[in-house]
Amino acid sequence: MASARAVHGLIAIHKPKGVRSRQVCNLIQSLLKSESPNAASRHRRPRFKVGHGGTLDPMATGVLVIGIGNGKCCGHVLYVGDSLYYLVSIAYTFRFVTNSYCVTGTKKLQGYLNGPKEYTATMLLGQQTDTGDCDTNSTVILESPWSHITKDQVYDAVSSFQGNRTQIPPIYSAIKQNGVKAYEKARQGITQADMKLSARPITIHNIAVTDVDQLPYISFKCTVSKGTYIRVLVEDIAKKLGTVGHMTALERTRQGTFSTDDCIAYPPVSLDDVCNSRKFIHLPGAAP
Repeated sequence: MASARAVHGLIAIHKPKGVRSRQVCNLIQSLLKSESPNAASRHRRPRFKVGHGGTLDPMATGVLVIGIGNGKCCGHVLYVGDSLYYLVSIAYTFRFVTNSYCVTGTKKLQGYLNGPKEYTATMLLGQQTDTGDCDTNSTVILESPWSHITKDQVYDAVSSFQGNRTQIPPIYSAIKQNGVKAYEKARQGITQADMKLSARPITIHNIAVTDVDQLPYISFKCTVSKGTYIRVLVEDIAKKLGTVGHMTALERTRQGTFSTDDCIAYPPVSLDDVCNSRKFIHLPGAAP
């Protein structure tokens, strides 16, 4: 059985549809706490830190990288853009590990999460929603004809998005303005024009249609830089085709060095499911 006090590392979990990214973290954290040697004592529990390496919306599925640190070895989670930086710090009684060791741990995690992300997505032409997807709380705000669009036009339009470009983040996102998340403002009725979110540089390394036989549905796969919103890409593709559209499905198939083949299933039922998996990556610094 895995010791809750010795857990320190990374695991990729395949997030299912309808589950929030934070829910996954909370489950891992509850497993750590429940299997701690001092679980019965609230005051003697070790410190637990669990974080993810890039949010997946509830409707999205796929690779969600989780960082874990606890007990005498505790990880401190910081979010910078879409990436997770996991700063290793190990504290023994009256003794702390040197800063150079902490830097080593940070570099190791960056090596795992840096780099492009891969997605597969499906979009529906002819309808635009306020959230850009088909979330349960989304509302169709605009409809437009699509029957004039041919398969060849779809291939040409999708491939034209490959390369460097700028993208305005969606208002239904976690980007903050003056300390307030954009989606919180959007729910209050504040519009994109009022928020004036700035365009950001992104790179679409590769993009290709995978299915166009079921128009008005289009499926494609893409490899993109961090900070790229596939919901916005879908709307831009529809606009290029002379109509509107929204995203109906999204799966993240790779983040950094983690692919769907590296994921464990959700939900894990015990700490052993996480830490004794051959897919768990132990970072140096576990407490002895």
